[in-house]
Amino acid sequence: MANSKKVTHELSAAVHKMNQTLRAFGYGRPDPQAAADCFNHLMAAISDIDERLVAIEEAQETGSLSGPAT
Repeated sequence: MANSKKVTHELSAAVHKMNQTLRAFGYGRPDPQAAADCFNHLMAAISDIDERLVAIEEAQETGSLSGPAT
């Protein structure tokens, strides 16, 4: 299964927002919106990963995918 562009994008965005959050905190100006955005990007990535795992499991159950899920 190819890498998901959505997961890659969401994880990159989460890293960017986490960096923004940490820089703001370091300057004494906490950025709660950046922290919330980071969390939301991580949740979107986790949701997409979960959907992909369910698809793999269903394919294995129907026999359309051979071998262990990795």
